[in-house]
Amino acid sequence: MNKKVLITIGLLVITIILISVYIRQPTAPTEEQLSKRFSEFKIQYDKKKADGYDVTEAEEFARKAKRAFDRKDYRTANKLLESAFEALEKATISVAPVKPIKVETNCIDGIDNDGDGLIDNEDGDCWIREGPIYETHPYYYDGTFKGLIKKIPEIADLGVKTIYMMPIWEHDRDPSLIYRVLDYHKIDPKYGTEEELKELVNTVHRYDMKIIFDLTTSIGVKKSVIWSNGWNIRISLSELQEKAKHLGWDLEYKATPEGKFVYYHCQQKNSAMWCEVCGEIIDDEVVLYHYPRASRGPAVDRTNPEVIKYFTKIAKFYVENYNIDGWRIDNPRDNWNPKVVSGDHSIVKLLRSIKKSITEVSPNSILCAENSQISTSKEPVLDEMCEASYSYPFQNYVAKINWRTSTSKDLLTFLENEKVWYNRTKIRFLETHDTKRIKEIYPQLSKPLLVLISTIPGIPMIQAGQEIGATNQFFSDSPQVDWANGDYKLREFYKKVFEIRNNNNALKYGSISNVWKSGDNTYAYLRSYEDERVIVVINFLDKKATSTLDLSFLDKGTVLHDELNNESFVVDDPNKFEISVPAYGSRILVLEDRK
Repeated sequence: MNKKVLITIGLLVITIILISVYIRQPTAPTEEQLSKRFSEFKIQYDKKKADGYDVTEAEEFARKAKRAFDRKDYRTANKLLESAFEALEKATISVAPVKPIKVETNCIDGIDNDGDGLIDNEDGDCWIREGPIYETHPYYYDGTFKGLIKKIPEIADLGVKTIYMMPIWEHDRDPSLIYRVLDYHKIDPKYGTEEELKELVNTVHRYDMKIIFDLTTSIGVKKSVIWSNGWNIRISLSELQEKAKHLGWDLEYKATPEGKFVYYHCQQKNSAMWCEVCGEIIDDEVVLYHYPRASRGPAVDRTNPEVIKYFTKIAKFYVENYNIDGWRIDNPRDNWNPKVVSGDHSIVKLLRSIKKSITEVSPNSILCAENSQISTSKEPVLDEMCEASYSYPFQNYVAKINWRTSTSKDLLTFLENEKVWYNRTKIRFLETHDTKRIKEIYPQLSKPLLVLISTIPGIPMIQAGQEIGATNQFFSDSPQVDWANGDYKLREFYKKVFEIRNNNNALKYGSISNVWKSGDNTYAYLRSYEDERVIVVINFLDKKATSTLDLSFLDKGTVLHDELNNESFVVDDPNKFEISVPAYGSRILVLEDRK
C-alpha cells in the first residue's frame, strides 16, 4: 500500500470520528429558546437576590452566557446558562463580610466594641461573660420546678452567674427525648405550673443570676406544631428518585409500624443513625429527616416564613411574659443534604428575626449558639446574632492533647487559630448532657481542667452535678443526681476557682500570653487587663512539676500571691522565675498588693 493511499485512509478515519463527535453533540438551541431561558433565569435571579442570597457565582456565569449569545454561539451560551441555573440553586444566604477580631470584648469600657450601635453593658452584650454558666433541668433533681427552686441558693453560692435550662415543654417521649418538643406553648405539666416556672425565673434573678432557655429549631417530630403545619423539609418522591439516579445512589425502602421510609447509606455511629438521605414517604412526597443524623427526626425548613414567624413569636413570648434573659440555640447547623435539596434552608434568617424581636422587648436579651458555624461555611457566621457559642474544637483539643508533652505554647497556638467574629466569645466546658462525665473520663485531671476552662479566654460552663463529681449521664442513665452522696470537698474547689475568676477582670476580659520558658511541661500563661495581671500555672503531670517562667514584665522583688492555695512567692529573678506545682495541681497568682 503506497503512501498516498495511507494518507487518504487516515483522513477518512479522522473525518468519521469528527462527524460522530458532532452527531453526539446536543443540538444548539434557537435564539428564541435561549431568550426565553434568559428571561426565566432573570426572574429566579431577582427573587434570590431580593431574599438576601449570594448570587455572585450565578451572575458571573450569566454574564459569560450573554456574551456567547451576543456572538451567536448558542451552544456555548446554553451550557453557561445551565451553569448559572445550577449556581443559583446552590446559592446560600449572604452574610455581610466582617473582619474577625480576636481581642475579647471589654464589657466595662463604655465603648461599642461589637459595632452594633449600642454601648456595651447598655445592650447586654457582656453580662454572659461575668461568671460561669450552669446547665440544668428539673430531671437533675426531683423532676419538678420546685425541686430546682430549692437548689437556686446553692447554685448562686457556687459562683454561677447564668443558668441554662434545657427544654421544659411537652415532648415526644420521656425523659430521654426532651429535645423532641411538640409545642413551645405547652409547658410539660409533670415539671409544674406556669406560675412555678415564673417563680423559678424570679428566684434566679433574686439571687443576682440570669437564666436562658433552650430552643430547638432543627427538628419537628410527628404530633408537633411543625409537623402538623407541614413545615418540614419536603421533596417529591419522583424528584428524589431522579436525583438518586443521577448521583448513582441505590435507594432502599422499608415499611414499619411508624410509616414507609426511603433511605440511602445509613450507618450506626454510637447511638445515632447517620444517613446520606432518609425520609418518610407520605403519598407522593418525602418528609426528609435531619441530615446527617437522621435519628434526630424530621428536619425543619428554617427558611419557611411561617417557621420564622413561629419561632420568633415563641422567643419573644418567653422574654416578654416570663422575663427570661435569652436563649441557647440547640443544633443550629444546617439540617439538609444539598445534594438532595436545592437552595438555602439555614438558620441565619431565623436567628436574625429572633434577635431583633427579643432585643426590642429587652435590650439585655442575648443568644448563645451550640455552634457558631453552619455546615455550608467554615466561618463563624452565627457570631453576628449570638453573643457566645460552644467551643467544640476546644473539646477536641482536650481529648487529643498529650498532657505529658504539651505546654502552654500549644494552648496559645490553638487559641490564636480559633475563629471568633464580632468580638464574641466561646463557652468552655468539660461535659454536657450529651457527653460522659469528666469525673469518669479524666478522674485525676478534672481539677486542673476546671482551672483551665476558668482561666483562659471564654466562659466556663458546667453541668448540674459536675461540681460534686457526679458520674451519671443524662441520657444514658437516670438523669437525677445523687446529691446526698456527692463529693462536697470537690464542690468547694469549684467554688474557689469560680470566686477567683469572678473577682479578676483579667480572667474575664484580658489578653493571654505564654510565660512558660523551660523545665517540666506545665501550662503557664499571663492574663492581662489594664493594670491587672494574673499568672496561671497548671500541672497535668502525675508528679510535682518545676518550671521556669519568663516574668520579665515584673520588677525584681514583686510578691505573687497564689489565690487558689493561699501561698506567696517572691520574684527574685523575673527573667527566670522558678515555681513548683504539685501533681495535678494549679496556681493562680496575682500581685500581692491586689490580694
